[in-house]
Amino acid sequence: MSLESKYCPKKRFGQHFLTNKKIVENMLSRASLKEGDMVLEVGPGPGILTQALLNSPIRKLVSIEIDHQFWPSLEQMESQKFSLIKEDALQISLSDFTSPLKIIANLPYNVGTLLIIKWIEQIEKVSDMVLMLQKEVVDRICAIPRTKDYGRLTILVQSVCGVKKCFLVSPGNFSPQPKVDSAVVQITPKQHKPFNLLALAHLTKVFFESRRKIIRHALKRLDIEVESEILKEIGVQHTMRPEEITVEQYIEMAIHFENKL
Repeated sequence: MSLESKYCPKKRFGQHFLTNKKIVENMLSRASLKEGDMVLEVGPGPGILTQALLNSPIRKLVSIEIDHQFWPSLEQMESQKFSLIKEDALQISLSDFTSPLKIIANLPYNVGTLLIIKWIEQIEKVSDMVLMLQKEVVDRICAIPRTKDYGRLTILVQSVCGVKKCFLVSPGNFSPQPKVDSAVVQITPKQHKPFNLLALAHLTKVFFESRRKIIRHALKRLDIEVESEILKEIGVQHTMRPEEITVEQYIEMAIHFENKL
């Protein structure tokens, strides 16, 4: 029996069921799972990744699934090692779990970016993330300045984490097959200088609303009068475009302008 005949993929949940166990094995090898690890999974669906995680030496797995059609089979797997949460992952705070957490998931297409931003805001609760997403989202997460993929998501993630694109996953590894390629990315918290992430989020939102315009216009919209000496110290010029400014430079601007944002 195929997955599509047993379960009904729902577009509103962005569901594409992973079918290739070798892909799962590759994901788990990136996570370097060991005894004592607390793992969070989002969107387990039929449970191919869930079962592999339960066969690993981790201490505890918590999976969050909003779609009730998967609850009966996942409930049968519940044990001291495995708990199922039947809620919307966007409504769950990482503070509800024992930390540090490893987050390992084939994320639903429709909420992947939102979940990552939410987790970045609580990054102190996370030790590592190994995530499957659309390739275009992974490209944006791992982008470098002066490229088309470099943008707000890049800066928010890389401001507090190291990122690594692990491998591509073609549509044939899913049921139903998506129309785009997927990719696995590893996102690992790093030591960073203290700064206000909300200030950085606001700054980058305004800057990238007009990514092709020079930043002088964005600073005017923010109603910030910036002394040239401050920008020079950071290595930024009024005539630069948002995509030309590095992650570290954005952090420096967020620190300098925090009280003005």
